[in-house]
Amino acid sequence: MSKKVIVSVLFAMLAAALAGRAAPAPQRPAVADLRSFGATGDGRADDSAAFRAAIAQAEKASVPIYVPAGRYLLRGRFLLHVPVYGDWSRSSILLLRGPDSGLIVGESEQVYIRDLAVEGDGSKNQVGIMVGDKGRQADFCYMQRLEVRRCGSHGIWLRKGNCCTIRDVRSFGNYGCGLLLDAIPGDDPNGGYCTNSHQIHAYLVGNSMSGLKIGHSGSNVIDVTAEGNGAMYDEKSPGGWGLEIDSAQRLITCYTEGNGTDLFRPEGAKRHKGGIWCKPGCYGAIINCWSWEGVGRNPGRTPLIENHNNLAIWGQTQRAPWQP
Repeated sequence: MSKKVIVSVLFAMLAAALAGRAAPAPQRPAVADLRSFGATGDGRADDSAAFRAAIAQAEKASVPIYVPAGRYLLRGRFLLHVPVYGDWSRSSILLLRGPDSGLIVGESEQVYIRDLAVEGDGSKNQVGIMVGDKGRQADFCYMQRLEVRRCGSHGIWLRKGNCCTIRDVRSFGNYGCGLLLDAIPGDDPNGGYCTNSHQIHAYLVGNSMSGLKIGHSGSNVIDVTAEGNGAMYDEKSPGGWGLEIDSAQRLITCYTEGNGTDLFRPEGAKRHKGGIWCKPGCYGAIINCWSWEGVGRNPGRTPLIENHNNLAIWGQTQRAPWQP
């Protein structure tokens, strides 16, 4: 057989092999990029439909949602079962507009939200981020590098979940609590509560109610600063504390200042709240915590809880005479 015939046969065999090979499967996108669903991110156009489309595609493909740098105007509530992350260094901002708006982490596990800013407009029932909801429990939720501001209700609300972590979070200027860990009574027959939640590195400033309020939860509060929360401007102002604790807790390296100030009554009739309040009967530990508040007849930098070489208080906590 000549060399030319051999080469022709080899080429024929190679062509047949290539023809029988299956075409490579298309690669699944690694993320659902919000811009690819028509979002503009200019802070003026309504990007709600684009965000809902991104959520639907992300849940279908089991991928996270990526929010590029920009200002995305959103109306209504958005139920999440997948992670959402942005570009922290370049400011990925979600602008909540209108009543009953916010992000809700629905029944899920291991959903993370990170590297985002959420900004409200003060509308009624507007919650920046709510973890869990009536009948929906979100477990092992992780939130990191978030800024939540000017929401009409609470900044971040852990309503129903287990083993959730909040890290490097700033919550300020909200009309409720900066950070709330508690359920509404009657949320569901099983109680609806947050347990074993860990708050690490939170900065809570200028919220209308308490900076941090913990109800039905066994939480570790580590390195939290609460300043200027719960100011009372008129008779309708609810007021609040820097840290308001209703159940078993462990407070470690926390600092509060200027919380619960009454700004409208005459000096003799003022109703101050203050820095750290623990409900009588709750138990836990207070370690390395400072609270500097002007309270009642002791204006100025009056320490409510001082550090005395890793001060720990176990058993029933006591109220000060001026506390309600």
